[in-house]
Formats: sequence, structure tokens, C-alpha cells
Amino acid sequence: MEIDNMAMGCQIDYAAYRTAGKLYLTFTNNRQKEVSEYFVQWIGCGDRRSSRDSTTDFLKLLNLIKDQLPLDPSTEQPLLPVQFMEKVFEMTDTKKSKEVDLKHIGSHFFEDAAFLIQQAQAHSIPLDTRFKYHKATFDKENIIEVKDDDLSIKLKFPRHRFSNARGKVRIAGEGPNRILVIESQHLIDEIEKKLGSAPNGNAKKN
Repeated sequence: MEIDNMAMGCQIDYAAYRTAGKLYLTFTNNRQKEVSEYFVQWIGCGDRRSSRDSTTDFLKLLNLIKDQLPLDPSTEQPLLPVQFMEKVFEMTDTKKSKEVDLKHIGSHFFEDAAFLIQQAQAHSIPLDTRFKYHKATFDKENIIEVKDDDLSIKLKFPRHRFSNARGKVRIAGEGPNRILVIESQHLIDEIEKKLGSAPNGNAKKN
């Protein structure tokens, strides 16, 4: 059934319905402020959660289970919560509904459809099994955005890219001699392309 163009609707998680005290209704439209009060009363919904709340709770859950997150192939260490969330939302962006499905994520990353649902229940986090993510909330937790008006330079990058030890974006040096280092062959290539210059021996590439 095509649900993306429905004015109002809800999905019922039957397994959650059979478990007393669990959230089992999910709105098919994430513009919940516009959901008719008549419709809410008709379906008997007593606790509406926004996509903002669900996204915040999802990140809270990932921070609680950070030692159980999948490994980062480049470091052989568990992914940081924001890194994992970024992968989830990249996968979600391919869907027309932009909906996070905990069962699908559990199967894809943990080979266990119930893993995230069980973890949310174990930590008493009222997280729907399916919800639409709130991009602004995710960006607030994950994205660093800074600018230098004098240089007319603006930077925007995921928080996990920064580390003074081994990050692709880092601060080197001490005191007034500190410098900002960005390791990116792609950025060098793009700048040279825009300037119309070919690589030469004077260009330092990381």
C-alpha cells in the first residue's frame, strides 16, 4: 500500500501491541502537529512523540550501547554513536519515506532484527520501532559549523572527523602558533581544478 500521500494514518506494531506498556502506534505522516485531534482520539493515541523526540532518543540509546556498536573497518574499534547514526541516516535517505526502521537496522548491522528494540526496552527508552528522523536534531549533535568572516571561509563537517591525535581535521601546534590541518586529497584537487592549475612540486598534499 502506498502510504506516503495519505493525509492521516498510523501503523500498528502487533508484537509491541501484545507487550503491555510498549509503544505500538506510528504515524504515517511526520507532521504530527497537523494531525487532527479527532483522528488522535479515534485511534486512541495517548502519547504522541515527534520525530525530534524519536531522533534524540535514538542517539541516547546509541550512546548507552556504544560498546556494542559495529566495528569501524579502518580502526577495528566500535563506531562512535554519531558515526553509526550517520550510516543509519545515509541508508534511510535512500527511502522515499525517510523512515528509520529499527528492525531493518538490527538485521542489517547486528544480524538480529530485535536487537535495538530489546536494547531500548532494557534501558527504558520509549522508542518507536519505526520513526522519521529529524535532520536538524541530528545535525545539532553531529555537525560542527564554523566560519572566519575575515577570510570568508566557512567549514562544516561531522564531529567525528575532528581529533587532535589522528583526525582528518585537527589542530596542530601550541598557543599562538596553532594551525588548522585538513587532510583531503579531494579538496586539493577541487581547489586546483577551480584555479585552473595543474599539480606541481610546490603543492603539499596529505
